Amino acid sequence: MMFLFLFGVLSFLSVGINGQNTKDAVGIFNRKYDLYHLTLQLEKMREKLFKDCPAFFSQPESAEKLAQFFGKREVNPASLDMELELARYSLDYIKQEYLKCIEANSQVVTTIKDNCIGNSCRNNGTCIPNEKNYTCRCLPGYSGDRCEKVNKNPCGSILHHSSVRQDNNTGITVPAGWVLCYIDSDDVTYAQTPCRDLLQGVTNYQNFGCWHGCSGSVKGPAYASNDIIEEACEPNIQHTSKMRTWCGGNSHTTFGVCIQMKN
Repeated sequence: MMFLFLFGVLSFLSVGINGQNTKDAVGIFNRKYDLYHLTLQLEKMREKLFKDCPAFFSQPESAEKLAQFFGKREVNPASLDMELELARYSLDYIKQEYLKCIEANSQVVTTIKDNCIGNSCRNNGTCIPNEKNYTCRCLPGYSGDRCEKVNKNPCGSILHHSSVRQDNNTGITVPAGWVLCYIDSDDVTYAQTPCRDLLQGVTNYQNFGCWHGCSGSVKGPAYASNDIIEEACEPNIQHTSKMRTWCGGNSHTTFGVCIQMKN
């Protein structure tokens, strides 16, 4: 009977010890899993840093700090808590550095864009920002730092050049790379001239379109009716048409010619 009693006590103690070992093993496993998960996050953040902020890796102090964050990690149960703390600190550090980098880059981009605010590109020139200032991309017929210089008439020796490129009625604008030209009822000499023959003196062009409209209170196709800018600024439109007295009666006619220039 005594033997059976002692055997039961020993069995109970054995179960208690094994249960404690199992609990410790589970705790170690959980901490190892946490460390593994943190390491994956660290690797992802390092990849993002390398992609979006490569300059970060060129700094000696950064490289020194990164050296302790990556690579093979010690998984000795005795040092797991310390390794977890280091991994958490490392992840926080890299996230902060990444946010600093993104914010700095955003400020640079904003600053560059701001360089074009209030720019003085003239004659519908396009502002191209850069880190220090901006440059102006000029339309055909203009040059200079701010497109302030008018070159020889890009519309040749017959057609008039229209510097107004937006239709006053519809808001449609002349496409980039196209020049807006015209004749109107004051140009009676060319009333019966086919559109294709009005391009005398125009050089370096690849296509054009022609369209009639009734003249507005201001000269030019931008103020005329009948959507001249929208209709004429297309390739191969009415090349053989003539201005004539398209509007009839006392109305004056504007004959728009939109010319696509070669790059």
